[in-house]
Amino acid sequence: MGTIGTLILIVATASGVALAILSATGKAETLRTYLLVGASGSLLLAFGFIIYFHLQINTLLPLVNPFDGQIIGTYKIPPWIEEEKLLFWSLGFSLVAIAINLRHSTQRMIITGVNVLLVALLAIMLFASNPFHPLLPNFHAEIIGYQQALMSGDPNAAFGTLQGLIGKMMGFYNSTYMWTHPPLLFASYAAFGATLIGSIAMLGRSERSVGDAVAYDYGRFGFIALTLGLLLGYPWALLAWEGQSWWWDPKINMAIMMWVFYAAYLHARLYKHRPTMWTATAILGISSFGVLVLTYLTTYLIPGIHSVVG
Repeated sequence: MGTIGTLILIVATASGVALAILSATGKAETLRTYLLVGASGSLLLAFGFIIYFHLQINTLLPLVNPFDGQIIGTYKIPPWIEEEKLLFWSLGFSLVAIAINLRHSTQRMIITGVNVLLVALLAIMLFASNPFHPLLPNFHAEIIGYQQALMSGDPNAAFGTLQGLIGKMMGFYNSTYMWTHPPLLFASYAAFGATLIGSIAMLGRSERSVGDAVAYDYGRFGFIALTLGLLLGYPWALLAWEGQSWWWDPKINMAIMMWVFYAAYLHARLYKHRPTMWTATAILGISSFGVLVLTYLTTYLIPGIHSVVG
């Protein structure tokens, strides 16, 4: 599955590169549509493979009590954890790209920008965050650790490991909040990608009005999704990190900063026709996406509760 999944991602990325090149020339509109649908369809197929893999985990990897062999529970893992996050983000943004390409096909700067951003996401996913190589390494390290504890012949040691896995299953993998909090955030990320491109177009002359419309339309949707996602993260944090100072977590603080930046962008747009505010609004839209990227990278660069580094 890993090799097939990677090949699908290569097809999606190659289609995106060809799409971006053709968009810059303003030619072959029909072919561009096929390439965009092909890239999005490839991502959807890859996402389908991920879902199938998670269903197999649910069916074939139950948690077993080492004392009596009874099944305690099964994993219901959402398809947007570990390295799968960027695939979900890319798939969402590909749908945004389709909508913008269909609605604003004559706006070359905006179309090119959207398609180039899609290629950037695809390339980063393929070379730095491939969800298929390996598949859920952290989760499988936990499972392998438990299997080794079972094979040791010491049920007490295995039971200690099992207790940790049960807590992780109920508080993380199978949590209702895991099925709502992250996808809302990544839906906002996909929408804010369009806000970035629209804000860049606002700094030009030929497509500035369309750019403003694109930036605002997707910006307000993204802001609603971001707000809901953050609000749903709060009760989850109270349950999952009870007794810990989770409010100082770098990722949480960066997410709040991102919310403040996009709130500032939306408020600044109310005064966009005042002197200098048009440019200020565009710069806020661009800067906000920069904060978004830093928020995403915080997980990988700065230690904290959300972090994958020690």
